[in-house]
Amino acid sequence: MRSEQKWLDEEKELMLDYLQHFLTRGTPEFERARTLVEARARLVEEGEVLE
Repeated sequence: MRSEQKWLDEEKELMLDYLQHFLTRGTPEFERARTLVEARARLVEEGEVLE
């Protein structure tokens, strides 16, 4: 099953930068990336995304 969530290229880049620790904590980019990563993690837990 694939997620109905469509990640924009910019969002994918932000998530990668977050997971690779390229973003500075407290910046708007960091907060947005953290929100995206947490949202994706919830989808994975719910079985909505294949890993």
